Amino acid sequence: MSKKLFSSIVPFVIVIVLALPTFSESLQSEYTRYQATVVRVIDGDTLEVASLPSIAPTERVRLLGIDTPEKNDLYGTEATLYTESLLTVGSTIYIEIDVRARDSFGRYLSYVFLPDGRMVNLMLVEAGLAKLYTEAPNVRYTDEFQDALKTAQQTCRGIWSDLDHCKVGYELTVEVQLESELVIITNVGKHSVNMSGWTIRSVVGDQKDILPAGTVLEPGETLVVVSGGNPCPLNAKCHLWNGTGRSNIWNNSGDTAELWDTQGRLVLSRVGVK
Repeated sequence: MSKKLFSSIVPFVIVIVLALPTFSESLQSEYTRYQATVVRVIDGDTLEVASLPSIAPTERVRLLGIDTPEKNDLYGTEATLYTESLLTVGSTIYIEIDVRARDSFGRYLSYVFLPDGRMVNLMLVEAGLAKLYTEAPNVRYTDEFQDALKTAQQTCRGIWSDLDHCKVGYELTVEVQLESELVIITNVGKHSVNMSGWTIRSVVGDQKDILPAGTVLEPGETLVVVSGGNPCPLNAKCHLWNGTGRSNIWNNSGDTAELWDTQGRLVLSRVGVK
């Protein structure tokens, strides 16, 4: 090969190599996925990963196809905590690139998968913690995102709980204490609320408990739902999770409690505090 021909090919090869991800390839699917390790979660849709191996020590990854609220916006904290609960520091994830690999900030535009095959991007939409943000040519999973969005809106999850059909008129507050395994529900209205058959749900673990018949909160009254083997607080109206209260329910790294009425309407969604 002549030096002239070689010099014309080398620059082209270098461009192609640098455009590709440098993560170790793994988790085979229809599309190539690359293994990486979570370094930190920056917000609901952005994280930093260490490549295995990588030219750079770390890379920033922007979740494709979605947009979560900013940290200081409504549900921004919930979105960040939910992503942190899925992508713990040091855990292994799998990166799938669409047509365009990076954005104007140099971040990898990626679909992020857990080892069990679940896509984090899609899970955020399903939880009502992300809107759709699709931009050609990266539209591989648009149909799946749209289906998840429709369901989240119909079931009033997260950021969609203020839609007109979601306003159910109960004047209740909920506080979730993750480490103490307590959910504190207070009737701050002027009318009694019959909560018989209502469902309390831990979003991260998808664990559910049904409140028993006769669960009624009078104005100003509080119900404490106890789990984790803790005793009922003194002088409190108390319910033990699933009748025993023995199991640990709430993820201390971040979790959200949802309260659903018997008509399948989301009454409240609150992020837990430690």
